[in-house]
This record gives sequence, C-alpha cells and structure tokens, in this order.
Amino acid sequence: MPLRLALAILAVAALPALAGDPPLPPDGEIHALRQLARRGRVKPFALLVPMVGMWPSERVVYKDATTGTTVWRMSGNPGVNRHDAFHSPWNADGSLLALAGIRGDRGGTWLARTDGSGWQWFGWGWSAWSADDPKIAFVLDPGAQELQRADALSGDRTAIWKLPAGRPSLSAPSPDGKSLLVIENPQDRNGDESWAWILDAEGKELPRKFKLADVTHEAWFLKRPDGAFLVDYERPQDREYKDGMFLCDVAKNGALKLLDPIHFQNGVASPSGKMVAHLRRDIVVFDMAKGENRPLARLAGDRGVFLSWDCEEAWLLASMGNQIATVASDTGKISPVCIPNNQLGYGGWNTESQPVASPDGTKVGFASTMMGDVDFYVAVRRLPDPPREVTRKGTALAWKAPARCRELAGYHIWKDGKLMKRELTRETGCEVEMGGTYAVTAVEHSGLESEHADTTAPKAPAGVQCGALDAWTIEVAWDTAEDLDVAYYNVYCGPGADKRAAAARVASTPVTRHIEWGLPAGAEFTLAVTAVDGAGNESAASAVAKVKTPKAPALHKVIAVNKRAPTDVTVNIAEGSDALVWVSLRLLRAGQPPQLRASIDGDPPRNWQARWDLVGGLGPGVDPPAIWDLLPGPRGGSPLQAMTAGDHKISISAPDGQVEIAAIVVTADRSFVPEGVASFLARKPK
Repeated sequence: MPLRLALAILAVAALPALAGDPPLPPDGEIHALRQLARRGRVKPFALLVPMVGMWPSERVVYKDATTGTTVWRMSGNPGVNRHDAFHSPWNADGSLLALAGIRGDRGGTWLARTDGSGWQWFGWGWSAWSADDPKIAFVLDPGAQELQRADALSGDRTAIWKLPAGRPSLSAPSPDGKSLLVIENPQDRNGDESWAWILDAEGKELPRKFKLADVTHEAWFLKRPDGAFLVDYERPQDREYKDGMFLCDVAKNGALKLLDPIHFQNGVASPSGKMVAHLRRDIVVFDMAKGENRPLARLAGDRGVFLSWDCEEAWLLASMGNQIATVASDTGKISPVCIPNNQLGYGGWNTESQPVASPDGTKVGFASTMMGDVDFYVAVRRLPDPPREVTRKGTALAWKAPARCRELAGYHIWKDGKLMKRELTRETGCEVEMGGTYAVTAVEHSGLESEHADTTAPKAPAGVQCGALDAWTIEVAWDTAEDLDVAYYNVYCGPGADKRAAAARVASTPVTRHIEWGLPAGAEFTLAVTAVDGAGNESAASAVAKVKTPKAPALHKVIAVNKRAPTDVTVNIAEGSDALVWVSLRLLRAGQPPQLRASIDGDPPRNWQARWDLVGGLGPGVDPPAIWDLLPGPRGGSPLQAMTAGDHKISISAPDGQVEIAAIVVTADRSFVPEGVASFLARKPK
C-alpha cells in the first residue's frame, strides 16, 4: 500500500532540498493525542508489573498529521526513554528494541518486543547489539569495569575484556559480528592521545591495540571486510587539535590516513563501506575509492541535524529541523517520512530526533519531546516484502522467502481471503486442501504484515469491563477477538459519561488488558475498545464501559517565590499526604544550565538536573525558556514526597545565582501538570 506524502519539496541551487519546517496547526493538536498529554507525571509502577516481571505495552498508534504516515509511540513513561544515536536500537532480526530509560527505581537499558510489549530491565552500561546474533548484545559495564557479552533472552553475561583505565566507549560491532571497537580516551580530558582496541566478539583472541593521534570524539567501522574504521577527533576550544577525517587501516598495523582535511560532521558509512555521507552545510557524500566529496542534497534550517545509513546502499536517513526524510544516494531525491514535532532549539541531543532504520528498512525509529518527555517513536516507512514465487501443485503450497527478510517472524496462510490459523509458520511450504484460493503473507516480529487483499474489518471486541485501581488509575479488560487476523487492540478513553467521550486513543496493545494512569481523581471516564487486523482494518467500537475514580486528598498550594537560588520556601500542610513539588524555574543566562541541589526539611541535598534540554532554547543569543519541573524524590525514583501535617522547608540552590525560582506548587493531585509542561500543541521554537 503506497504511503501518501503531503509535504512539499523545494528545489534549491540544483540540489534536491529538504523543505523548511512544514506548517503546524494553529493552536491545535498535532496528532489527536490530547488525552495522553493530560496524563500526570506519576506512573503507578507497582500496579503495572505482572507476575512474569515484564512491564506492559506502552504503544499508541496514530497517523502523522502532515505526511499520513502511520506512527507508533513506543514508550509512554515520565523522563527520558530513547535510543542511543550511535547504536541501532533494533537487534539483528528486528525482534527486540534496546532503549535507555527509568521505570520504578531502575534506570539503564530496557528491552521491549518490537510490537511494544514485554518491557524488561536489561542492566546498566552502554549496550550495542551483535550484528548477526539477535539474542546477543555487548555491554560496557562501568560498575564491573568489564566489557560483557550478554544474552538478551536468558540474562546471562560473560566478561570478555577488562576495561582499560581511561574513558572507554563502545562503537557498533563490525557488520560480520566478529569484531568490536572500543576507544580509550585519557582519563584527563586535557590529554592529547587516545587508543583504539579491536576485540574478538567471543573473547577468544587477544585484543589488538592501535595508537590514535589525538583525543577521539567517535570512531566507527567502515563496514568493510578489512576491519578499517574512521576516526573523528575532539575539537576543544582551548588547544590545538588534529582536524580532518582519518581512516585507521587495521591491515597496516593501524596506520592513519587523512581522508579529508575537514572533519565529517555526523559522518555515516554506507552499508558497503564504499561511501560516507556527512554534513557540510548540505548533505555530502565522500567516495572512498576516488577520495572525493560530491554534494547530494540541501537542507533547510540549522537545527536537529542527523544522518544514518544502515539498510541499503540506495538511500540514507536525514533529519533537519522538524522533519525526517530518506535521501536517495545517487540523485539526492528526498522523500519525507514523518514530522517528529520535537521542541527544537539548542538544548542538546535530547531535542533531536536522530532517526535510524530497522534492519529491513520497513520502519524508522526516532525520539521526540512533543509529549513533554523524551519518548521513542517508530514510523512505518513501508510494509514488509511479500513471499516470492508462491506456487501450488495439487495439495502442495510452496513459496520462497521475501527479498528482504532479516525481520521476518513467519508466514500467514490465507484461504479464500480468510486467515487459516493465528499462529505463524516458519516453513516455506505446507499441505492444503484441493479447493479454494490460497495466498501467503510475510509477518515481521513487530507485527507488520506484507500487503494482501483484505478490506474486511474485524468484529468489535466484547466483554469490556473497567474499574478504578486508585484515585488516578483505571483498568480495562476485554475478551479475545473472534477474528484470527487481529493484530492488536486500540483503547479509547475520555472524561465524561456520554458514549462520545471515548474519543481519544490512549493505547494500541497486543493483549486484552490495559491500565490507564495519570487521570484526575474523582472524575468519570468512558472507555471503548476496537480490534485492528494485520492489514490495518479497524473494527467498530465495542460497547462502552464507564468508571469513576475515587476522590484524593485536597492538598494543593501555590506559592509565588520570584527569588534567585539559593532560597528556602516554607509551606504548611494541614493534613499529611504524599505530595508532588512542582517548581517554576528561570535560567538567568544563556549557556549550559547548572545542576541544582534540593532538599526538604534538612534532608541530604539531592542533585537535580532540571530538564531545560527537553524544550531547547539554549545557546548563544537565545533567551532560555522558563520551565516547570518536578523536585526529585528522596531516592531518585518516584517524585512523590512524604509530607506530614505541619510546616516543611523546601531548599533549592544553584551556583552563582544562575537560576530564579518563580513559583512552587505542592499538591497531592498526581494528575496535575502545570500549563506548558506537555508540548503536544504545535509550537514553533523562537
């Protein structure tokens, strides 16, 4: 099914051009995510973990309002939930995602199935998936001071190397999965040399060590059989450094060759290793054989720049400003994929989408801050390739695997337009009955299915029931769909008792249960559920279910402060309660925001990095925005503060008076979110 793209493309100076930021709806919703944007910031983790120890799906499926692309919001969790831009979040067969985040009191790397279900803590450390084994990842564990080979299915870890004394960083493994690249920079950031280590991925061979010429910003394999890699040096402002882009020739004992006197900004090697795309105002491609650059495409704007080139030699991904697109590597033709709606500015890498393709290129993963947190999203770029050469001889049905099938989970067999069984087959043939017309579709681990002639929607789900779990949380459950081809269910929820209130989609889950959280206390809600099949046909809505959340403590105090930190604020609590402390902060000078310190009633001060980086707006000549942020909890997990009746002193400090405290809100309402925190409304940065 062709993707319909509505974004205009402009030609500039004979180069294909990525147009300026697309128009945004005036004061309107970007993607009809209003109910999700109303969610509070306290997730009830204790209510969400099932007996098997996995967190439930957080996915919501919606349509991009500008391009019409189907997008999956994969994470829905307070804080930062995103991929590492230098390592693909997908494992080798596209069955698992590795994302950084915090759930409950556990931070680090989390794994999730690519249909959005089965979130599970993987551990601390910098992780990179094996290029050929889908169950293996490599982890730099700073606590154990080891490079470990980790089994994502069993959780077993084996140390394959003791980390060096410097500051090590792990690059993506070699394309054949046999080698690892670790860069060791000096512990002293004023040092002037670094080392590259080439390691056997199974830890069986001795590592090879190569001296590099200067402190290294990043290095990555060139995706060639000889193991060569590119080196990009740091560019500090306080001393001389080696500029340019270098190749380290492993076959020649680590000899360094200058490829270009100007470094490759955001350089990415093509899958063959024959070309390297990078940024030099425009997208430029360096031909490794010719040693020459050629302009490829022109980008508009100067924000959110990122390139990746993982799947095919024919195209790469680019982000610039508020859009993501593919770029043809020969002609430079630009094809928009989606609009991430990041709140862009100069806030740092958390405001950049940094798109990366899945192994077969069917999907594009990216980060976005449009809902107020950093979340990971997946845009469906195309459907999977169909099986090839489907034939039937008598009762024998046979076919060949799709042309691109790294993410293949199995096949569905259809008879006369009806799915024969829900379970996938991994075989490339089966016995069938003599009569009827048969078809075969390919299904990814993510649930995406190759195109097939199915326009019949499933039956509406039955047995929908719901109930309140606490004052801010409700649970809804329903019966398994009768139709065998149902891929997932959409859950709709809204405030009010009228059946039309259930208009906002809040979940797209493969299971028959959903917990909706962060809702106002003492309010009535109406819910409905639909079933969606593999072709994207959605059923009619189920019968609605209604529920009312219990009332919560009435604590809600607003204190105007308008003082520079450090400052103390005293608040009187009439009745003891767990409370949230929201603080309105103003950064009084442009530049890197300082780390704050906060305490309540003389407790040990907590480090607090307020999230200016999620809204952008930092940098030379830019007015830093005022933000609301939650005071961290006493143990770094939940932001809830246990407050007894009586006076409480809230102390906040910042170095050199760089921060002004405008106001403080102390509230027991876990659904309360100050105006301006969620940014789902379209707003262009100043």
